[in-house]
Amino acid sequence: MKTIRQILLLPALVCAGSCAVLPDPWEADNLDLTVSRIYSGPVATDAADCASQIALEKPETPGELPAEDLRLVSWNIQKGANSRWLQDLERIEQGSELLLLQEANDAMAIPRRAGSRLISSFAPGYRNARLRTGLMTYSASVPLTQCNLITLEPWLRTPKATLVTEYGLSQTDQNLVVVNVHGVNFSFGVTEFQRQIDQIRTVLESHDGPIVLAGDFNTWRGRRARIVETLVRDLSLHAPDFGRDHRTRVMGWPLDHVYVRGLTAGQVDSEPVRSSDHNPLMLSLAL
Repeated sequence: MKTIRQILLLPALVCAGSCAVLPDPWEADNLDLTVSRIYSGPVATDAADCASQIALEKPETPGELPAEDLRLVSWNIQKGANSRWLQDLERIEQGSELLLLQEANDAMAIPRRAGSRLISSFAPGYRNARLRTGLMTYSASVPLTQCNLITLEPWLRTPKATLVTEYGLSQTDQNLVVVNVHGVNFSFGVTEFQRQIDQIRTVLESHDGPIVLAGDFNTWRGRRARIVETLVRDLSLHAPDFGRDHRTRVMGWPLDHVYVRGLTAGQVDSEPVRSSDHNPLMLSLAL
């Protein structure tokens, strides 16, 4: 049986370098950087309102994500504490249509090759005197819907974000809902973590189309993992198998996940890096 001291230390172990002082500025030498275009539409901040927005009939838009060979990267960049994350992102993104970043900065620059073609959607979470960090989803088309949901860390009283975006898919009348997650971390029990997952359930349970649910879930305990597994089962999601599974683990539990519904995964991979305490997840999807 774990001692109280061991349980209390677990969130600190998960935090590790993630709570490092933020660099200023977020730049790297020898990289051509740019700031992406920013989504400027309405943003829902309540889970029920978000579900209602997703359920609305949407007008046809000229820009849609590809229904075939949809490439996605999900990665916690550890607040950019190591500037080499930019070089790693430039190398691994390989023209991806969706980049889901956790612990991102709302004003950061990214490699021009990606930034010049992507639209950024941001959900704020942690903030200090210099920077505001949270979740960033970069997409190759403008979102039809964006929702920024917040759950407070019970100990620190700092916000943890969940970012929901919706996109049209080419050559189909279906819309893809993408949920970018940074799970509640600093808690003795699972009440607030359950609350965050229940927000996601509220948003997704009335959507009958394809779904991507991904991010850093902070599933460093069995109870946390089971809460996520229940959601995944109830919504008929599944986890693609990683060809090389280098996901960051604590006490043997992987922290980062990708779940999909209505999509088939092609190449699925993770890669060890030194520029963050989390390793990026990369995959290709098709409707």
